[in-house]
Amino acid sequence: MLTKQLINACQKYNDQVALISAEDSPAKNCPAESPEQSGNPITYRQLLEKSYFLRDYLAGKTGSPQIGILLPNSPEFVISFLAIRLLGKTPVPINYLLSRPEIEHIITEANLDTVLTSAYFKKLLNNIPNPVYLDFLHASSPAQTTGLIKPDPDSSQFKTDGLATILYTSGTSGLPKGVMLSDANILSNIKSFSQAMPLTSEHTILGILPYFHAFGLTCALLYPLLTGGTIVLVKKFNPAQLGELITKHDIRCLLTVPSIYRAMLRLPPNSLKNVQLCISGGEALPAEVWKEFHRHFNLSIYEGYGLTETAPVISLNTPTHLKPGSVGKPLPEVQVRIRPDNEIWVKGANVMCGYYRQPQLTSEIITSDGWFKTGDLGYLDNHGFLFISGRKKEMIISAGENIFPAEIEKVLSEHPAIAECAVIGIPDKIRGEIPKAFVVLKENIAAGPEEIKCFCQGKIAHYKIPGRVEFLRELPRSPTGKILKKELS
Repeated sequence: MLTKQLINACQKYNDQVALISAEDSPAKNCPAESPEQSGNPITYRQLLEKSYFLRDYLAGKTGSPQIGILLPNSPEFVISFLAIRLLGKTPVPINYLLSRPEIEHIITEANLDTVLTSAYFKKLLNNIPNPVYLDFLHASSPAQTTGLIKPDPDSSQFKTDGLATILYTSGTSGLPKGVMLSDANILSNIKSFSQAMPLTSEHTILGILPYFHAFGLTCALLYPLLTGGTIVLVKKFNPAQLGELITKHDIRCLLTVPSIYRAMLRLPPNSLKNVQLCISGGEALPAEVWKEFHRHFNLSIYEGYGLTETAPVISLNTPTHLKPGSVGKPLPEVQVRIRPDNEIWVKGANVMCGYYRQPQLTSEIITSDGWFKTGDLGYLDNHGFLFISGRKKEMIISAGENIFPAEIEKVLSEHPAIAECAVIGIPDKIRGEIPKAFVVLKENIAAGPEEIKCFCQGKIAHYKIPGRVEFLRELPRSPTGKILKKELS
């Protein structure tokens, strides 16, 4: 199971470097590192020692089966996650970018009586019982003075298929829901992901994806740790320092979201010369970004698709199976079915146990024979590549015709003046609904509504051409980078 495998990895890789704190500017919502901690490597031996120390420190301090983690990507986060698992409890990573009411909702809903955090976040937790501030872990912990890694625990004290974590969704369509992921869910996804995109102990990974996100936790933290890789932990994306960071730490693998790949286009072409893998997820990768990135760096971005509920990866492009514009082929041991209404259903050992304390909702979204209804629309081509058309709930019905916003957004993203865009349906007296486009223009480039509408002609059906175009300085996004269409009107 997961805890046992993490312990084994720490013992196997022993004095190899597991974690490095990136020397970047502290995030607005994150505590600054102390000078002695910044950039200080932590070996696998030290990671396990510190985790045992924190486990012993926490023993008896909490009665809940879950413990919250409110921390940025940092050694303290990784130590906390493993310590909670060693304690036989379930870690609940909390998105520290959320508002206080949203954080309090998660803490209440997840039945947390203890949250591991930093003193910096004290103002967010003034009404929360028993916060444990981990700033003392910046200094050498007493665990290091023992000089010994504690003996491998008897596997009988862990459940064969324990609850690995509860991750709360970003809440783009309401309050966040707790997704229960078991050891089997995560380990199954890591196994399938590793077959499609193998990593080794020679790889250095940039830990820029937040670990309260399934993509970050499974693919950019747990997978590298199990393979003995080195993770360079980044608290906040800083485009000005990214190139230097990649070069300094000889980063070989990037796992991040499209907006960061877009920002990387400002870097010199040789700044990614040692990078071997670029994997994208979280939201659709614009064709323009893929083309420009490939031209600028001579590197392909391997786009994938997944959801928190699937632990998370469902499909992925790879060096041997690549089709830009698609989200790749389904991973090994992950089944994908396209329903008559074009909804994507998924089945496999990676599908979640359910939503925490929401059995009715769970039964509505997972069929009796184990198929998970993603709510996404798409199709499989003749070669088995998966394409995403849009969200089922976002579908626009205009005079009886079904319109998928993603199809319009794909065309709009090809306009040379458009940096970003989003399409929704708005009421129309004649057609019921019509598409409306929200557009962010590139710097120093002008375009008007009629020009943008004309650009769509001949590329999509006339009824799909946006009836209205509104220009914005930026699109509203969730803390994980997803566009919040519910805030557009």
